[in-house]
Amino acid sequence: MVRGFKSWAEAESLRMRAELRLHPLSPLSAKALAGHLGIYLIEPTQVPGMTEEILRPLHKSESGWSALTIQPDGSTIIITNPAHSPKRHESDVMHEIAHILCKHEPSYLLHSKRSYGPQEEEAQWLGACLQLPRDPVEK
Repeated sequence: MVRGFKSWAEAESLRMRAELRLHPLSPLSAKALAGHLGIYLIEPTQVPGMTEEILRPLHKSESGWSALTIQPDGSTIIITNPAHSPKRHESDVMHEIAHILCKHEPSYLLHSKRSYGPQEEEAQWLGACLQLPRDPVEK
């Protein structure tokens, strides 16, 4: 993580709340933020061409995936795992939005092997700030 990223993430969290006319400490809904940013949230059943055979393992909470972002035709779509709890869903979407706000280059997932590097650390931090910022008075 680059020096100053955590401060930038806190400021970005407050900026997003301000754009949505929320108090700096108000809850920020991932769905509301996605809508504000023009990001579509869908489930695998809404992906054209998905068969029951493909969908069956994707709808299991233990299937090993949470959410992923695709950008077909210039639009941004986050596909979420519907088997996860509402709180986990919120966290997953905020994590994906954090990747988008950080302008991270997409990575590719092959055979369930993930790469945990600086991009994941940044998305984890910013995603958490979007969900729950520090009290601006504390700083």
